[in-house]
Amino acid sequence: MDSYDSPIYLLNDRVSFRLYAAEQHLIKLKEIERLHGDIARESARLAVEMEMDCFLSQVVGAVDSLLYLINSRLDLGVRENHVTFQDVQSALSAKTKQIGLLAELDQARQSGNWYSLLSELRNQSMHNSFLKKMVEVQALTPIMEWPQDRIEAVIGALADERERRFRLKLGKH
Repeated sequence: MDSYDSPIYLLNDRVSFRLYAAEQHLIKLKEIERLHGDIARESARLAVEMEMDCFLSQVVGAVDSLLYLINSRLDLGVRENHVTFQDVQSALSAKTKQIGLLAELDQARQSGNWYSLLSELRNQSMHNSFLKKMVEVQALTPIMEWPQDRIEAVIGALADERERRFRLKLGKH
């Protein structure tokens, strides 16, 4: 039986793959901080920028993959190029009346909550350097300075979903 972090399982489950990749990028960010002492140091900046961009893209991608999975598994009929939270939620409501399935994600998407913040950082990183903005404006709190409980909450929520889905595959509820 494949474990939820085996290569075969990860390659066949895009949500788990993306969550695993995000965890790996976060581990690399912590290692860069440990080696350089400060992620804003010039010697660390390129590596931090790459890892932060990858981490954010994988987390946002995991949510996108989850929406595609829900659309596919529940046969909601949302066209692949229209799979957004709103469209999946609308189709879910129309077909199953079970919009509660997306309640936690909806809460996380609300302004100021973890997914909203990560999504905004990712969107900003598509156009600007994460560290340049941090160094120039000093307005962004780097992820490495987040309270440990916030980091654990983000990774924990993602890992809990991955484990829950793995148990469902095994038939253990």
